[in-house]
Amino acid sequence: MGVPYLPTRSLLGSDILKESNQFIETEDPFAGDSVVLIPAIAPDWAIVHVQRADPYGDAHFWGNTGITHPAIEAADRVILTTEEIVEPSVIKSDPSRTSITRDQVTAVVEVPHGAHPSPVAGYYNRDNQYFLDYYKWTESSSAYEEWVTEWVYDVDSRAEYYEKVDADLSLSIDCSAAEVNYGQ
Repeated sequence: MGVPYLPTRSLLGSDILKESNQFIETEDPFAGDSVVLIPAIAPDWAIVHVQRADPYGDAHFWGNTGITHPAIEAADRVILTTEEIVEPSVIKSDPSRTSITRDQVTAVVEVPHGAHPSPVAGYYNRDNQYFLDYYKWTESSSAYEEWVTEWVYDVDSRAEYYEKVDADLSLSIDCSAAEVNYGQ
């Protein structure tokens, strides 16, 4: 957003203000109520996943985009992972879906199922069982350390990850939206 901080009331009354010096409680200059100032983050890198991109970084991205666009704007550099790398003509065929462009992207990497266990609209649904298992795996700091060692540090490749997931990575796709007709 280009601002140094944002005000919020959501941290008021919590222990977060006692435990961290990153946030500042102050008076709202307009209403006089208490607010908490949260500093903007400035990541060096953002890694985002999209449906398809050309080798130059122009990408089709649709569905629930979450905080992807603000993350791209905040980061110094962006790694774009994609379900598939396509010819530029495919991206140019539907410019309304091109919401990420080459001027924002540092590198493009083809990673099928790269968002797993999250969904990718038009490609696969959310792996709910994995999320439920993850919740159980990370109930404590020590359990989280075990999980991250097993699922991140000790996994040497995407192929090994696919084997380890032990799930059908062609998760069903629900394409219940109405078809789009752009005319001829």
